[in-house]
Amino acid sequence: MHGLAPGTYTAQAHAFLQQSEPAPFTIAGDGTADPLRLVLRAEQKIRGRVMSDASPVSGASVILFATDVPGSASASVLTDAQGEFAGTAPPASRELDVIVAAPGFALKIVNTTIQPDRMLNLKVHQNGGMLEIPAVRGEMQPFVERFGALIGANLLAYDWRITRGSRADTLVIDEVEAGPYTVCMLRPDEYFDFRAGRIDRNSRCAAGVPPAGPAASRRRGRISRARRPRSSGRGRPRSAARYHRGGS
Repeated sequence: MHGLAPGTYTAQAHAFLQQSEPAPFTIAGDGTADPLRLVLRAEQKIRGRVMSDASPVSGASVILFATDVPGSASASVLTDAQGEFAGTAPPASRELDVIVAAPGFALKIVNTTIQPDRMLNLKVHQNGGMLEIPAVRGEMQPFVERFGALIGANLLAYDWRITRGSRADTLVIDEVEAGPYTVCMLRPDEYFDFRAGRIDRNSRCAAGVPPAGPAASRRRGRISRARRPRSSGRGRPRSAARYHRGGS
């Protein structure tokens, strides 16, 4: 390794449909480093299908994000006329977060385990609403959590509509699937530590509003939640996610 300052780094090799596992290495103060060996292995092939209640959904954009291997978000792939798609995951990955953005349907976020040789079936729905979340605050970025999936808002913006919220310090994710959400404010480099439980979630996360329950029986419109106590000065987010049902 040449031209790197002393310190600890992580290296990974990539080739067509192959990659190595990330390997840490250290550059000493005199510029020397121990030998580094990277072994390329075939990526896992992920096949799936996006369906609605009535039929397969073509033209849906699907992003696969390995939760247990750093730097492994796949490129967006599109479903074909049968609603099927094909993507890849790192060789050592066992778990994926999946984003499905299908025109005419609510945005879907789901966590799943990789099961070799099995089709990943993803169902989308039209009963979506808007999710209002805190905006980026310095180094802190909003991550949306739902049923085990944890997705950065910047990744959602890759294939979906995110606009300015009702206040300057909020953003709105348009047409998300109904259900409970949590928003956590993290630095991007804290993602894996957070998932591993090494960061206190109570100081970083605010619960969103599920569209089910007592509020769901009211007429269509905005669903609100009782305000959480304001911050006690320990870095707790002041504003939780707010969910608005679609329709007028």
